[in-house]
Amino acid sequence: MDYNTTALKVEGIAEDELATVLGNGLINLSTGSNTITLTVKAHDTSVSEIYKITVKRKLNDDTGIQGITLAGVPAVKDGLNYKVTVPNDVTKADKTNLIVTVNDPKVETDKKAEYIFNDTELLTTSDNMINILVTAEDGSVRAYTLIVTREKSDVALLSNLTVTNGSFLPSFSSNVFEYEVTVPVDVTEFNVTATKLEPNSKVTSGEGHYNISTSEKQIEVTVVSEDGTKSNTYILNIKRTKSSINTLSDITVSEGTLTPEFNSNITSYTVNVDGNISSIDVSATLTDSRATIISGTGIHSLNVGDNNIVIRVESESGSILDYNINVIRAKKNINDLSMIKVDGKEIENFSSDTLEYDLGDVNYSKTKINVEAVLKDVDSSVKGDGEISLKTGDNEIVLTVTAQNGEEKTYKLHVNRIKNDNANLSLLSVMGYTLTPDFDKDTLYYETTVEEEKSILTKEEVTAVAEDKNASISKQDNIELSTTVDNIYKVTVTAEDGKTIKIYTIKVNRPKSSDTTLSKVNLTNAVLSPSLSKDKREYTLTIPYGSTEFNIEGVPTVPTTTVTGNGTYSKDDKVVRLTTIAEDGSMDVYVFNVVKALSNDATLHDLSVSGYNLDKTFTSTTLDYSIGDIPYGTTKLKINATPTNSDSTIKYYVGTTSFDSNIVDIPTLLGENIITVEVTAADGISKKLYTITYNIVKSDNAYLSKLTPSLGKIDFNKTTFLYNINVENNVDKISFDIETEDKNASIKVLSENFFTPKTITVDNLKEGDTTLEIIVVAQNGNTKTYSVIIHRLSKELSSDANLSSLSVNGQTLNKEFNMNETEYSIGEIPYSLEKLTINATPNIDTSTLTYLVNGNKQSSNVVDIPKNNGNGAITVQVTAEDGKTVKNYKITYSKQASNNAYLSDLRVSSGELSFNKTKYSYIVNIDSDVNKVDLTSVLEDNKSNMKINGITYTSPHTYTISPLEVGNTEVVILVTAEDGTFLTYKVTFVKKANISEVITSVKYGHTIANGYIKTVKVHTTALELKDQLDNPNEYLEIVNSDETSVISDSDIVATGYIVKLMINGEEKDRKTIVIKGDVNGDGVIDISDSIGILGHYLNGENSSKALTWPYFVAGDMVEDSEIDISDPISALQYYLKN
Repeated sequence: MDYNTTALKVEGIAEDELATVLGNGLINLSTGSNTITLTVKAHDTSVSEIYKITVKRKLNDDTGIQGITLAGVPAVKDGLNYKVTVPNDVTKADKTNLIVTVNDPKVETDKKAEYIFNDTELLTTSDNMINILVTAEDGSVRAYTLIVTREKSDVALLSNLTVTNGSFLPSFSSNVFEYEVTVPVDVTEFNVTATKLEPNSKVTSGEGHYNISTSEKQIEVTVVSEDGTKSNTYILNIKRTKSSINTLSDITVSEGTLTPEFNSNITSYTVNVDGNISSIDVSATLTDSRATIISGTGIHSLNVGDNNIVIRVESESGSILDYNINVIRAKKNINDLSMIKVDGKEIENFSSDTLEYDLGDVNYSKTKINVEAVLKDVDSSVKGDGEISLKTGDNEIVLTVTAQNGEEKTYKLHVNRIKNDNANLSLLSVMGYTLTPDFDKDTLYYETTVEEEKSILTKEEVTAVAEDKNASISKQDNIELSTTVDNIYKVTVTAEDGKTIKIYTIKVNRPKSSDTTLSKVNLTNAVLSPSLSKDKREYTLTIPYGSTEFNIEGVPTVPTTTVTGNGTYSKDDKVVRLTTIAEDGSMDVYVFNVVKALSNDATLHDLSVSGYNLDKTFTSTTLDYSIGDIPYGTTKLKINATPTNSDSTIKYYVGTTSFDSNIVDIPTLLGENIITVEVTAADGISKKLYTITYNIVKSDNAYLSKLTPSLGKIDFNKTTFLYNINVENNVDKISFDIETEDKNASIKVLSENFFTPKTITVDNLKEGDTTLEIIVVAQNGNTKTYSVIIHRLSKELSSDANLSSLSVNGQTLNKEFNMNETEYSIGEIPYSLEKLTINATPNIDTSTLTYLVNGNKQSSNVVDIPKNNGNGAITVQVTAEDGKTVKNYKITYSKQASNNAYLSDLRVSSGELSFNKTKYSYIVNIDSDVNKVDLTSVLEDNKSNMKINGITYTSPHTYTISPLEVGNTEVVILVTAEDGTFLTYKVTFVKKANISEVITSVKYGHTIANGYIKTVKVHTTALELKDQLDNPNEYLEIVNSDETSVISDSDIVATGYIVKLMINGEEKDRKTIVIKGDVNGDGVIDISDSIGILGHYLNGENSSKALTWPYFVAGDMVEDSEIDISDPISALQYYLKN
């Protein structure tokens, strides 16, 4: 039998129907040989017959896998390989952390495939290839390759840092990044050496040889992690002992003498100088060349009086000493001028003893002068000089000179500025007119010309502006403008001095009139054509029919113009001329051509319409007629009209449309319409309008001319009113193109009215018959009805229950979708995944889809994934249109175990703890009077496991520490997620106490908790350890593990040794020394320690090889409160490295 056959239904039928057959039924099959026994018992039970059937079921040949995880990290399939990236702390792949999940067998009891691989050390410098062989039950073998990328280390720390002859403060620690390093005063060079904590990290700067020429130097040693994501910089502040000497050995000055005489220990001096000494040069000599003169030496400018000069000396160590020198400069009494300059020129015969000067007259145009007073002594001062504004008349300028000692002297200057004789204008204009010549202040006579119409010039129209604002202007009053005599306008300007006068004259020219135009023409018994206009000189005079004479009078536009030719004329005169003569003699002639009027008879002699009779007998005086009804569709009528006067003209109108011909177009407008016959007399003026009324009646045509379907065909005839047409079931609408024979007819379809051409669509055809009625309405209201019966064939329901496509958002099916295959898998999905979107498209749109997860119906294609890890199945159930055919498509998945190793809460009964699940270390300070404390921890995921100080507890759990000892007490909580991921939370309770009664290491930073000093290094001597504790050495005593002897300061300490705090012979506190890795208590780490830790791990804590406290604490190298394989490996790595 095939391996997939997991059971057989066996039915044995006895020949005797009363006999009994035992062993019938459904028999489960194991792989390999299976024996099925049937026992037939006769009706009387006396005879039994046994039948045996041997069934061989093939062995499982499935070498497939569901997934691979390494250290809890799921691998991702990449073609034929799997790939996974693990954290840097995963250093090895072995059976403890590499898990291959093979496919489940058909039957739970069937044997699964087995896998093997080699333990592999994981590198960070390249990909790690691990070959995995999977062997099925039948011996089939398949190889898988797992490509492991181990994340590079993010550790960027040093394990040691040294400076030649340097003393570090504090002592070096990997997590302390700034140090004060002291070197002797005579050191001029040194080396910096850095030791990396992680071998693959890089020291990018800071190591090497340095010279030091100053007392301080800062060096930055930078280490970058292997993965390049982190870096740390250790700052070394190198300091050398400095000199404190800050005295001078001498001070000298360029002027005067120091009082008292210089002495290094005297810091205050006085120097007196004359008033003419303006500066002094100060020099100083250092006692110690390493000191520095910060300020005070050099040349100093001197003010009159006290001038305090401070020479500041700074020693190499930074101490300051000031030497003070007070230089006293006397004041001067000089208050003379050496010269006075006016506008840059020296006053002639100037003497510093002559105190008053007359500078004479200056022109009115001189408004300012510049006075420069030159001091004989630069330390004196002067007031009153500079730029001086001058008024007209006498100006006195006073210069006051003040000596340095305050004595004053006054100099006086006198300047006379004469008054202005400027009587010029700066502007002269007449509003709106141009002066000739152009204005110039020296030109006194101007002319301008105005229009003939301007009769007055007002004073407001004349603008005059004086060049000197102190001059006065007088303008003439308004003048009347004449065309026959000169028109003179005057403007008088008087200068500031009252003597100088200028008169500006403007002659205004007004020209004589040249207007020869007529403003109107008065006529009797005549009509002017065209109307009188300014530019036209020839016109027509029409004499009415019957008149014998007429009168004409031309009226000039300007009164001074004369007109000749006015008077009475005969109708037989052909031309009349009127002559106009302007004031300036200009002449013009108006010509009027005389014509006699034509006949004004606009009547008709006869009127008729071809084919129709007028409603009354025609007479020339009767203007309105009618011809009654005419049929719809009539397009033309012939009008027969004869004028009474043959010179008359006739025009025909239908509505607003005119016709020169007597055959007129008739618009197809229903109802009453009018034809107008317009007769114009020979005179072109008289008109008469004759009207003929007619009535167009409506059409009775209700036929269609076109009925064409969009599908199928019908034989249309306008007199056939019923049609049939068949359409397929997949057709749910049909259209018809419709036109009426008479375009004025309309159609009514589906209760709506339309004019054609029109396309009508019938939507939502039902199966069977649908009747379309088309009612044609003629213009006069007559109707005809056309009917079309549309027969839609019945539909056959589909039994297609296939899908055309199937996919899962964010996931990949294990094989390409085929509608005929119903089993698929998306493999492993994350534990955190709660929903999946299934994209399923039925092959037939009318099919319905139902979604189930593990048999539970879902509300939509976004399905809920159960929280439990393990295998599951999503079913897409397709129901065909016929409602009977059903097909199930199945998608299986395997949900990963949870990797949630977080706590959701962590709280204490005393002290303060601010919990954050991503913060893993806490320090809780406890008052000295608290002897008991509770620590409550709660798991975020109850599927995870919690160990507190190595003991497993359920969540939530309250861990009690009683009694709580003085100092540090550590509680380590190890949380392991369902998939093996783990996190460690550490809470350190620090109970306060009198420091004199408790062993502490605040300054150095040793970890002291639970009675242990946990951070003591290998090869530490007893004296070194005492120095690393805060307590005075005289109170500290270190004994061996069995307390039989006190060790000397030069001996190295070991795990198990005890530090005692002895005050006045009384033991106040004790702490046990722990050196990580030293589990045999000899103070060093070698291969025997690694073997000892491994023995504990392999044999368990109840074996004879188990480590006891404090050696168990020393063996817990990774400090997770338990010993596993990583601890002996860490000890071995330390041994091999060192």
